[in-house]
Amino acid sequence: MTRMIFPVVIIVAYMLVCLLVGYLVFRSNTKKSDSGEYFIGGRTSGSFVGPMSYIATVFSALVFLGAVGIYSSLGISFNVFLLSEMLLIAIFVPTVGYLFWRLAHKYKYVTPADLLAHRYGDGRVIRIIVALNTVGFMMFFMATQIVGISYIMETITGGLLSYKWAVILISIVLAVYIVLGGFRAIEYTDTLQVIILSFCVVATFLFLSNKIEWSSVFLQTQQARPAIFKAPGPVPIYSMKLWITQLLAIGLGFALMPQLWVRIYAVKNEKGLRNIVTYFIGFTFLIFLISFFLAVASIPIIGELFKEGEKIVPAKIVMKLMFSNMPPWLAATLLTGAVAATMSTVDSAVLAISSILTVDLYRKPFNPGMGPEREATVGRIVSVIIIAIMAFLAFYPPTLLFNSLIDVAYPGLLALAPAAILGMFLKRANETAAISSIVIGSAFAVYLLLFNRNPLGLYSGFWSLLVSLVVFVGVSYLTSAKEETFIPDTVQSVGTGSNE
Repeated sequence: MTRMIFPVVIIVAYMLVCLLVGYLVFRSNTKKSDSGEYFIGGRTSGSFVGPMSYIATVFSALVFLGAVGIYSSLGISFNVFLLSEMLLIAIFVPTVGYLFWRLAHKYKYVTPADLLAHRYGDGRVIRIIVALNTVGFMMFFMATQIVGISYIMETITGGLLSYKWAVILISIVLAVYIVLGGFRAIEYTDTLQVIILSFCVVATFLFLSNKIEWSSVFLQTQQARPAIFKAPGPVPIYSMKLWITQLLAIGLGFALMPQLWVRIYAVKNEKGLRNIVTYFIGFTFLIFLISFFLAVASIPIIGELFKEGEKIVPAKIVMKLMFSNMPPWLAATLLTGAVAATMSTVDSAVLAISSILTVDLYRKPFNPGMGPEREATVGRIVSVIIIAIMAFLAFYPPTLLFNSLIDVAYPGLLALAPAAILGMFLKRANETAAISSIVIGSAFAVYLLLFNRNPLGLYSGFWSLLVSLVVFVGVSYLTSAKEETFIPDTVQSVGTGSNE
């Protein structure tokens, strides 16, 4: 019992720091009543804090829980996830992301729907459709992040804090500092969180390396499950066709996650955009390389990690590995990095969804005269409601945390891609084409999730992207665009003074 006191103290201290940051930002921010400041920090994120917040928003329970668990199942095939994301970020941010950034600074975008509504004639319908897509496909994924934190909290405290009470505690802390500090508090705590995560992951690897003979472990794993070192891997359903179509689609779905989309809006200058690319690639390579090594270490002894009769939960593999090779107090302390990382993902997603619900589904369509102070107040209330819903969903956790991202969020968000990206360059594109492609692509993603996942062995997200693309291009050429539709012909045509 006493061995768990130190890590519990660290967790409590960390949460108190988050609350303190929220309070200090609230006290010092003269624009705290402005909705643009609350939701997106006035688009003035620095070239260090902004990219660090982007990284922290990406890394979550997937690092300690999902990644190690799924590497142990799929082996190196899981690298499709990080390869697709790293390639996409390297291409997307300097090109389309740069265009989005300049438009956001010129026209004061706050949400993804702001950009699409502007492009397609400021219609109410397109705004609502985009908002419903992003909220609908993100909520379950957001809930799984609280699941990840709560698993770790339960383990760290040796069961003293039950899973359900951990859900409640985390939800309360998140609600308080998000409501108080908004985007500013989140990006400051995000920076702290990604530093803590990196230290804890590296420290875990170094400590375990002193206990594990890696050459022997790799040999044992090669003998036990040789397929994990080959693509498409040991799972029969995971074919090369699925792997390739995931490679083509996952990174795009990742880039369109609303909390990452708005972080493109938020950075102050071009240096911040460049740093997003370099920081993301560097941190992703480091974290997932270590996750793969930990998965390899777990495979030969996975039967020993779980007690007889205990269900093998992939999300708990790395925690079992740590506690079987480290002093409990040290393992619990290092797991605080996963708590920090996951909180950084949850808070960013909550604020992004809150802005969408407040701006896109309430203020702009139905109450355009509402002032920024009232809008910020509504946004705070909505943030609390979202966290309450996430906590409720977290009481019914999935077996694989990562499934909520690959199977639910990405396929749905990919339905936005043609209207959001191709629409910036295709002059014939119009509101009818955008709405049709998003609605049909989203509906098809839901159908595949419920009834026919990965048809013909191709990734569901690839199908939703393909269907949305065909509808978008087809309707664009069958109908005509309105003359007043905004089309950014070139990046240079978008004048802005934000390049300092």
